[in-house]
Amino acid sequence: MSELFPLTEEIWLDWLKDEIKMASEISEREKVYELFERAVKDYICPEIWLEYAQYSIGGIGQEGGIEKVRSIFERALTAVGLHVTKGTALWEAYREFENAILETAQVSLFSWASIPPKKKKAVVQLLESPVSSLSCLGCFFPTVCFRKTILWVWLIK
Repeated sequence: MSELFPLTEEIWLDWLKDEIKMASEISEREKVYELFERAVKDYICPEIWLEYAQYSIGGIGQEGGIEKVRSIFERALTAVGLHVTKGTALWEAYREFENAILETAQVSLFSWASIPPKKKKAVVQLLESPVSSLSCLGCFFPTVCFRKTILWVWLIK
């Protein structure tokens, strides 16, 4: 039907949710991914993109899962990230996903208790320092995530 007539946002979402409920195996998940691709090509809608991104998070355990989720989020943000009323939900979901990945990586590398007191003090000072002071580290992108990454790499050495 979608080949003959464009479907509305509600019909696409209902169809996708029905297919998601029935998909249990990897081959069925791939068919749902294909259906999502058809939906986002047929109808530019933040809710469809958000549903697609959230569904893809469920496949994160598969090979290349994290990269696939990031790719979907990036495409979604390009397509509808600037939507006035609904774009923020997509940005929030992407931020939460990346923070979860970052926290998982940090927890798996080491525990705070295993860090010597001198390094703990240095970590606190670095986190409290102004962004401009990071130029000595060769940081050209002084963001919080980059600052955290520098810290974790330095701590595990």
